[in-house]
This record gives sequence, C-alpha cells and structure tokens, in this order.
Amino acid sequence: CRWAEALLPQQVSFVGGSPLLAGKGSGPEDARGDLFRDCRYCLVPAPNAHPDAVGLVSSMVTLLGADPYFLDPLEHDSLVAGVAHLPTILALALTDALSNEPSWREMRKFAGPSFDTFAALLEGQPDAITQALLSNRETLLRWLDTYVLKVQQMRQLLANDAGEGLNVAVKQANAARSQWMRDRESR
Repeated sequence: CRWAEALLPQQVSFVGGSPLLAGKGSGPEDARGDLFRDCRYCLVPAPNAHPDAVGLVSSMVTLLGADPYFLDPLEHDSLVAGVAHLPTILALALTDALSNEPSWREMRKFAGPSFDTFAALLEGQPDAITQALLSNRETLLRWLDTYVLKVQQMRQLLANDAGEGLNVAVKQANAARSQWMRDRESR
C-alpha cells in the first residue's frame, strides 16, 4: 500500500489483495478453475480508493467463488506475520539447527513427515522468502519474541515438570487447533 501511494497517480484507486488458500497449494502447478472457491480473499483498499473501485474488486473476488474480507494494511501484515512468516522463520531455525549438527548425517535418516512439513516452508525462491520476512520485520520480531517466551515456558515444563503442566499445554494446544479446524470448515 505504501508503494502504491508513492508510485501511483492520485486518481488511481489501489485495492490490494491476497487470497487465503489454506491447504490448496500456491504454485503454478496448483492452478485450477475452482482454486478460490470457498476461500477468504483479503482486500486492503488504499485510504483514497474510490468506492466503485473497491466494489469492482470485491465483485471480482466473489465471481471467483471467494469471500471478500476487508482489512487495514497493518492488521493484515500483523496477522500474516503470525501465521505465515513466523512458521517460515521457525522452519529456517529448525532446519539450520539440525542440519548443522554432526549427528545430522544419521538424524536425517529418521526425518519424516513432521520434519518435512516444517522444511517444506522453505521451498521456493530464497530471495523471495527473505524479502517476505524482511518486508514485515517489525511485526515478525514481535511474534518471534512471543514465540521465544512460549518456548522458554515449554522448556521449563520439560525440565521441571512431572508431566502435568506439559500435558495441560498439549491439551490446550490440541483444543485450540481443533477449534480452528472447526471454524475453518464452517467458515
């Protein structure tokens, strides 16, 4: 939105957007006619965007089968940092930590779906991934600080707990995931 404001003529109505294609793939090989059906499509109109332009883009999104979801640019970036960029940086840290250990030569033989799920977040163009992480640096740092505190709490539970606190944490996380899945399915 800042680039649009700086680079586009004043009479141009900019409406940014990004689809939320959970579990549907994001590469050219995943293209198909119903790709956007039943997904949310974030729309981020510039403050000076004409209502007709906003309506036109919203109608286009609806024609694609998606649900328009309006957000402020900063709100959008904060939410994306938490659920997209934070997992990417965690994947980077995990892959780097394990692959640089002397035991990686043997450990990699045991790496299965759990490791692959994380490592797959790093597929793609390294420059594009790096730019995505840097483009949202301040918000990502805040989410990373929150995550570090949670990791420290989990470390405390693992080191000093007989299992009750860790079990509660696992149950709460499972409940949160289950609720998220239900909410996602019911839209």
